[in-house]
Amino acid sequence: MAFSFGTRRSFATASFPNDLKLADLNGDGRLDAVTANSGNIGVSVLLGRGDGSFDPVTNYSTAGSDAYDVDIADLNGDGNLDLVVGLLYGRGVGVLYGNGAGQFGPTQVISAGAAGAVAAADLDSDGDVDLVATDQDRIGATVFLNGGSGSFGARQDYTGISLGQVVLADLNGDGTPDLIVTSADGVNLSWLPGAGDGRFGAREFIRTDTQEGTSGPSEAAVLDVNGDGRADIVAVNNIANSDGIFTASVILGLGDGSFGSAQGYVTGEWPTDVSVVDVDGDSRADILTADFFSGKTSLLSGNGDGTFQPRRDFEVGRFAIAVDVGDLNGDGKSDLVSADYGAASVSVLLGRDEPRPFVFHTQYGPNDGTLKAGESVLLTVTLSEPVTIQNGAGLNLHMSAGGVAVFESSLSDSSHLVFRYTVPPGQGEADLRINAYEFNGAFVADAQGNELDLHNVVSNPDGILRVVTAPPVVRTVTYDANDGILRAGDAVDLAVGVSDPVIVTPGADPFVLNLNDGGVATYVTALSDPTHLVFRHVVQPGYQAADLAVTAFEFNGATVQELAGNELDFSRVLTNPVGTLHVDGVSPTVNSVTFSFAETPVDPVRAGIAVLALDEAVSVMESSDFILDLNFETQAHYDRALSDSTHLAFRYTVPLGATPTDLAVVAIAYNGAVVVDGSGNAADLSLAIQLSGGLLE
Repeated sequence: MAFSFGTRRSFATASFPNDLKLADLNGDGRLDAVTANSGNIGVSVLLGRGDGSFDPVTNYSTAGSDAYDVDIADLNGDGNLDLVVGLLYGRGVGVLYGNGAGQFGPTQVISAGAAGAVAAADLDSDGDVDLVATDQDRIGATVFLNGGSGSFGARQDYTGISLGQVVLADLNGDGTPDLIVTSADGVNLSWLPGAGDGRFGAREFIRTDTQEGTSGPSEAAVLDVNGDGRADIVAVNNIANSDGIFTASVILGLGDGSFGSAQGYVTGEWPTDVSVVDVDGDSRADILTADFFSGKTSLLSGNGDGTFQPRRDFEVGRFAIAVDVGDLNGDGKSDLVSADYGAASVSVLLGRDEPRPFVFHTQYGPNDGTLKAGESVLLTVTLSEPVTIQNGAGLNLHMSAGGVAVFESSLSDSSHLVFRYTVPPGQGEADLRINAYEFNGAFVADAQGNELDLHNVVSNPDGILRVVTAPPVVRTVTYDANDGILRAGDAVDLAVGVSDPVIVTPGADPFVLNLNDGGVATYVTALSDPTHLVFRHVVQPGYQAADLAVTAFEFNGATVQELAGNELDFSRVLTNPVGTLHVDGVSPTVNSVTFSFAETPVDPVRAGIAVLALDEAVSVMESSDFILDLNFETQAHYDRALSDSTHLAFRYTVPLGATPTDLAVVAIAYNGAVVVDGSGNAADLSLAIQLSGGLLE
């Protein structure tokens, strides 16, 4: 028969509970709960009913400040428990005096300053409870000695200590509380030996970094975990190693204030609190951690010699930030209470003796990464004791991304059930979890015939295992200039925005978009990023489109995949982006050339006009002389007055006696003149040489 916890129940607190303590606040023999809240209301009190539940919450303001930490003690010697609270934002340390009925008076601030963690104990052996708080302004710890009846004297500061949580315990066996301060961003605990008169000696260090490479002790607890009568330390580390593993450090004491090397035990993700107590009633110290990002508590059962079993996980809410243990329903078994920072509640899991084998722990292999449709991952379910399995083919786990994980008998053993999950096509999942299980005729039991209790397998195992089954798609197609006119030689960039980061692997030929002006836009690696693929289009002579659009695409051996390997669905790139981008790469040209002339009555010359008819309107910006060279050794000069937008007129004179029978243009001299259409394309007048030849008699 093994110990376990039952189904979770939740009880509301004020917003953002940050710390949790259990105590009998009203003397009725039932445990009550207190949370320090970093929302608008500082302290929540939940009075226990003695059946594992709580009365509705009563909230207390803490001098207009958020509360970071709370401890419970009789500070004024009246026999009633009081609350001491570390107040954020420079408000210092607050005290709420209890009346013995579970009710508390207004917060009295005993010291201003940027307080954080608090702890209460008799530091000077006078029978009065004194206080210690971390001071964020002075980067150290502050001691407040109780002068009796809850009146506190001048503060005593101990500076140069990395800030963290505060623990008061006798580490060196002299009967006097010592001061331990954690350091969430370092590798050491600071401890200062108590002198017995309220003072502390020089700081010493205790290393908490483990062989797994974790460190950053954020919370610690002190208890004899190996039965030698000496104080040991358990600290939880919130800095993971390179594999993303978080641990609890077990540091065995030698009885004189010195300690052995830290031994690490794997916890859930980002442990923020620890409780060391005999949870399962076997007279051996066990470890409970609050694992913030896992939303679980980890129970590591002690072996009695300072070593611990692999963890068992219990889901307690969204963000488990604090944990405490006590008998809430009077059945003699430990019950678990956890503060849920995200849900503004405390979770209660009642302890029970479990005759059936049950789930210790579930993990993926690997725990982190991305899966796409068709890929597989193994799930290993560790059991509390060996079992035998009959008709195991019926076992399966229902997964949150759809489909089931099937039992793999060849990979399993008596204490580990292994399942294989192959991702089906369908919806993705931000973090794969197990939603349900089915036996389907399978029978799994221990040697006594007790059937496996599989309900704890319904969980979100450690790590983030993302499932991406849908391919990335095109979200947007935009030009770098949405409106305007493009002519031959001009370039425009098309940016294709995609739904997920992708990797483009070019093929042998360019990756292109086909456009409706007759050309292509070519992928440009240097201009692209994982969510924007940029293609460049250069207008060639002859390209033309009323509004540039994408009509097709060609990968030409290129691959475009998101990180899970799903191919980009590029079909939505076939679009006409916002705006009107006119493409005119066609130059105006000559449709016909005509000549005419008239005898002048005054001069012995003949005057004529040559007219070039164009296929589209143009404008002429001429210099001093825009001329046509004709085939009878004369020139025709541009005449703006006789011209219009589609006809260019040139005047010429032919001396009498000249006998050309077929006039023709033999050359064109622009002499700085510019002839362009509305898009800026230069006119091609060369056909005038081929088309001219009107007969004049």
